[in-house]
Amino acid sequence: RWSGDNMGDHHHHHHHHHHHHINGAASVKHGQSLDDLSSNHEPRKSDLRTQLAYQLIGNSNKLLRRPVYPVRPAGIKPNGPTLMVKPQNTGPVVERMCLLNIFAYLSPLDLARCALVCRAWSNVSGDPSLWKKMDVSGKRLTGACLMNIVRKQPETLI
Repeated sequence: RWSGDNMGDHHHHHHHHHHHHINGAASVKHGQSLDDLSSNHEPRKSDLRTQLAYQLIGNSNKLLRRPVYPVRPAGIKPNGPTLMVKPQNTGPVVERMCLLNIFAYLSPLDLARCALVCRAWSNVSGDPSLWKKMDVSGKRLTGACLMNIVRKQPETLI
């Protein structure tokens, strides 16, 4: 019984040691394969799998940070003012004037497309000044079309 216990203990210990050894070998091998990856593929910089491998391991800062910077426009510092800062003389009124001047050159079809972009463009594209003269000659009008035409309140309807 005593010798049996001892064998059991010994076996357990050996098994544990063996298991640990396998782990050690695996981790070393893993590390090597990553070094291979970086030395082979790093110059390409386009190999996403390499980047992902590094990211998963937690080395993401080393590899993923590098390709990010060239993407930034040259003139902009990371912490400097961005292009989103508006000049002083802007605002809804100025923007509306600008859009109206541009929209004046557009065909009704283009205006309809512009109306789909966003709410602001939709509002401006429906401005009565753009719809003073509407030419619907030779076009078949549905009830919905007529409703929208009336809503635009054109001065001249052909």
